Amino acid sequence: MSAWSLLVAGAVLAASAARPAGPSPETPRDGEPFLLTDVRVLSLSDGKASPPSSLFVRGGRVEWLGDARDAPPAADAVARIDGAGHFVMPGLVDAHVHIGERDELDLYLLNGVTTVLNLNGQPVHLEMRREVREGLRRGPRIYTAGRTIDGDPPRNPRFRPLGDAAEADALVAELDEAGYDFVKIYDLIERGP
Repeated sequence: MSAWSLLVAGAVLAASAARPAGPSPETPRDGEPFLLTDVRVLSLSDGKASPPSSLFVRGGRVEWLGDARDAPPAADAVARIDGAGHFVMPGLVDAHVHIGERDELDLYLLNGVTTVLNLNGQPVHLEMRREVREGLRRGPRIYTAGRTIDGDPPRNPRFRPLGDAAEADALVAELDEAGYDFVKIYDLIERGP
């Protein structure tokens, strides 16, 4: 159920938002197991909502999804959250983002985006990706390019110039070795021989 690594954060925040401000024993902390009951699950296959269902979540992942009447005992759940009137769905993918500051990462989750493709990345984006993967920071799953590659001179001074095709292999190998997930090229790149 990795696609359901979900809007669980959004569902918990939405359910918690209806409560008065301040700490609540019913609001789980990051990673704590909880049972979300009586929510409607939106299907990606037919666009319809399920009958009231329950989700058991542990470590930010849905371990069980089913009819609310068949919910497991979930003895280790630190909270049981009534989701009546709320909906959940698999996380969304934003395939064109430019991540700025680390504080932006929570905003993606709050809006249901659980995976992003960051274009025109820098070393700081590799660090953010590592922090999210290791559970040190909340945020969407990050896939990032290195600096955008463009012709010489580049259209944007933040882009990395590529003088000729002979440099391309070394540049791509350098980006790969640094750990970037993909390469983004821009429109001033000339076709090689």
